[in-house]
Amino acid sequence: EQLQDVLSSRVVSGLEPVPKPPPSGEPLNEGARAHVNGLTSGLEQMLEDPGGIGLGAAGVWSEAPEAGSESTVGTLAAQLGAPGLTLWLAFHAALIGGLLQAGLHLRREGERLWSDVTLVLGAALTGLLVSAAFSESASGLLGNAFFFLFSGWALAVAAPAAPGLTFRWLPFASGRV
Repeated sequence: EQLQDVLSSRVVSGLEPVPKPPPSGEPLNEGARAHVNGLTSGLEQMLEDPGGIGLGAAGVWSEAPEAGSESTVGTLAAQLGAPGLTLWLAFHAALIGGLLQAGLHLRREGERLWSDVTLVLGAALTGLLVSAAFSESASGLLGNAFFFLFSGWALAVAAPAAPGLTFRWLPFASGRV
């Protein structure tokens, strides 16, 4: 409480004083409500039209900003529907899981620095995914392209080298190319 008083009475880095939090039970302010509504409206639109309403048809920059606005996840849910949202979430889960697996493998091998790099990238991508639920700019190209570039680089460094490509998912392939 004393820290809150200090922060409320000072201007830090040119910002306005920190407002006191609302008492419990009070509704969210307008900004927070818009972000939560963006997520819920996008998910509701996905339930109404499970196949999605099409790319560019929902979100902040669309003709129908009320569906999924202020939420990347809400916008994707409305535009791509259940299949697209599932694929998008699966991609993130696979990347985060790969980074976690690589980090733990490197830790067992004694490569502490590379282990820490992959684990920090996995944690950063998890934070990015969570913030994408409530922010439309969380998945912007300028903001997260480097997350994906560095994650791919970390996985390439951490993965053992293969002598050739393996297509195990093709039933008729011999395995190696």
